[in-house]
Amino acid sequence: MKTTCRLSTCVALGALLAFAASGVAGGGGKGGKKDSSGTTGSSPAPKPVLKSVLDTLDGDASLAKFVAALKAADLRGALKGAGPFTVLAPNDAAVEKAGAKWTDLLVADAQPRLRAVVDAHLYTGKITVADIAPAKTLTPIAGPAVEVTNGADGKSVLGGVARIVKGDVACSNGVVHVVDAVLFAAEKPAK
Repeated sequence: MKTTCRLSTCVALGALLAFAASGVAGGGGKGGKKDSSGTTGSSPAPKPVLKSVLDTLDGDASLAKFVAALKAADLRGALKGAGPFTVLAPNDAAVEKAGAKWTDLLVADAQPRLRAVVDAHLYTGKITVADIAPAKTLTPIAGPAVEVTNGADGKSVLGGVARIVKGDVACSNGVVHVVDAVLFAAEKPAK
């Protein structure tokens, strides 16, 4: 008799465990929802919260020199608000490659020239890589238009020197494209 009770207890316990496991695996627990067909699927992942253009620039260590130039040129305010904005942000390697031509812009009396150069990297509207490819020119927030040509590799060349090395970085109020050269085309000649 004791063997029978133990066997029935084991069968009942096994059935209870199987039921509990099917509830968890089948979505009866916290993890899943039944769709219209009655099957269980996982809930879609929540969309990531996008950073603003300024927060994106500030958060990318490879753009520190451009971020410093935005501040020195007093242009951070131009990127606040709903936008959308597009920024062609030269990475630190691009700024270093510019050498003295860049560092000459950082002296106190060169702020109008620095501002003109930084302005050439700031645009209103959301301009994607796909939008840039067929364009002949891009018109920045201030200053003359920047010419767009096609390089031998089929990629867009901006201002005759810059290529996008990281494009379409989505932001809550626009988009950032990291470029490999500084756009000096808008720089006003020294007086």
